Amino acid sequence: MTRAEIHPQHQRLAARLKELRQAAGLSAAALGQPFGWSQSKTSKMENGTSALVIADIHQWLDRVQASDDERTEVPALARETGTRVRPWRDADRPDAATQQDARGRRDTETSGIGVFQSEVVPGLLQTPSTPAACVRSTPSRPTRSRPRCWR
Repeated sequence: MTRAEIHPQHQRLAARLKELRQAAGLSAAALGQPFGWSQSKTSKMENGTSALVIADIHQWLDRVQASDDERTEVPALARETGTRVRPWRDADRPDAATQQDARGRRDTETSGIGVFQSEVVPGLLQTPSTPAACVRSTPSRPTRSRPRCWR
C-alpha cells in the first residue's frame, strides 16, 4: 500500500502514535515487546498500513504513559477514523456488523432446518423391523466400525 492510498485521517492517527512513542523514548520493538507485538506490527501501525484496533491503541497509550488529554484525543481520533474511512476496495463489501445483523435476521426467520442423512433408510422405505434391526446390530460397546444396517 502506497502512502497515497492511505486516507489522510488515518495518516494523522498513525503519525500521532509515532510521536507519542518517540516522545516516550521507546523503539518500535521495545514498545510492542510487553504485548507480544513484533517490531513490524508496531511499524505498520505507525505508518498507517495496518488496521488499528482500539484495544491496541489503549495498550500503546499505557506503554508510552500518555497524559489524560492524549488518552481522550487519540481513541476519539481512532474511532472517527474507523467509522468514517473505508477503503475503496471495501466499499461494496458489507461490514461485520451488517453481516451479523443479516445472519441474526435469517436465524430469526428460520422455521426449521433440514438435514440429509445418506446412511439412513428413508421413512417410506422403512418397515417396522428396520429400526429394531439397527438397534440389535449395534454393539453394546463402541467400536470403530459402523453397525451392519448402516452399510
